[in-house]
Amino acid sequence: MTDLQKVAIVIDYQNVHMTARDVFMPNDPIHFALIDPVKYAKRLIQVKNDDIKFSRAEKGLTLPDCQLACIEVFRGIPVAEADPDGYRRNLKQKSTWEREACLNHLDLHITYRPLKYRSRMLNGESRIDTSYPPQEKGVDVLCALAVTRLARSGDYDCVILASRDTDLIPALDEAHQTQTKTRIEAAKWFSPTVAFTRGALHVDKSWKLWTTSMDEADFEASRDRTNYDYS
Repeated sequence: MTDLQKVAIVIDYQNVHMTARDVFMPNDPIHFALIDPVKYAKRLIQVKNDDIKFSRAEKGLTLPDCQLACIEVFRGIPVAEADPDGYRRNLKQKSTWEREACLNHLDLHITYRPLKYRSRMLNGESRIDTSYPPQEKGVDVLCALAVTRLARSGDYDCVILASRDTDLIPALDEAHQTQTKTRIEAAKWFSPTVAFTRGALHVDKSWKLWTTSMDEADFEASRDRTNYDYS
């Protein structure tokens, strides 16, 4: 058997979190579906290795197992002035996940982008308007840059994007075209009863994007059940 395949995983956190909630817990509060990126990444590798074992047994293919080498997480964070509780929870989650990664001897990097808020004039000054929900801005760009950077580094046999954001398709195509050694793959949540979880991102027709499907059992294994004092 050849050496293990080194895998880097890029997680578009909000996309993974919100999609999980929509698919598996649509009637529950959003934080019930909170995803632990370390648990998620480990489970994804487990699912991939189970698929590899099946391919060996059924198809006689000689494929090495995958080894989790790097996790990069990109996520929006509330502005402390507008949402001090949300800001505090995000930092607490980051600390929890980094501690877990350290205990598991895993390379985890979490990058935040401040959420974008509308503004309004108050007494001649521009203030954050919290009557409108904030929007995540720039996270997709960071994910795209990470996929291409990790692919071009030559340090990994496989780079997996965990996201269903179609805006990231050009980045997948670019990473595939500029790096022949590193395989570019994706991961998604899947439920047989939810139509939009079928299929994969539609990359350029010149190549096929292998997508690992993760079901409800995988979601349950990936959840962060820590009490972060949600009100």
